Amino acid sequence: MGKILIVEDDDAARNLLADILHLDKHDVIAFASADGVIESFLADSPDLAIIDINLPTEHGVSLSWRMRCHFPSLPILIASAILDRWDQEDIADCGVDYLLAKPYNVAEIREVIQLFLEKGRDAVISGEAASNG
Repeated sequence: MGKILIVEDDDAARNLLADILHLDKHDVIAFASADGVIESFLADSPDLAIIDINLPTEHGVSLSWRMRCHFPSLPILIASAILDRWDQEDIADCGVDYLLAKPYNVAEIREVIQLFLEKGRDAVISGEAASNG
């Protein structure tokens, strides 16, 4: 399975997603803020990142942009309840591969994660993962 990064400031949401991913046999590294995220992976990057937009120390889209600069092939998902407030093209220009509206369906997130772990960012390029936001 894969090494999945979760950056989510809501403890309950972060823990629930981590529990689901652990059940699916993924290695999960979870952060409550953007602090230290990139530095933690400079030697060994995750296989997938799931990032919330509203984070306490840095905006999730900004973190996505920085992650993209350091890890060009890393699939990045934004999971947020406020996607309707954002221009999806602007978010995509910041290196985000997939938008997932909260509350999300567990089956959907599992399907998207599996697709990205199997095919990487190529899943977006080929149109297999279409943004639902």
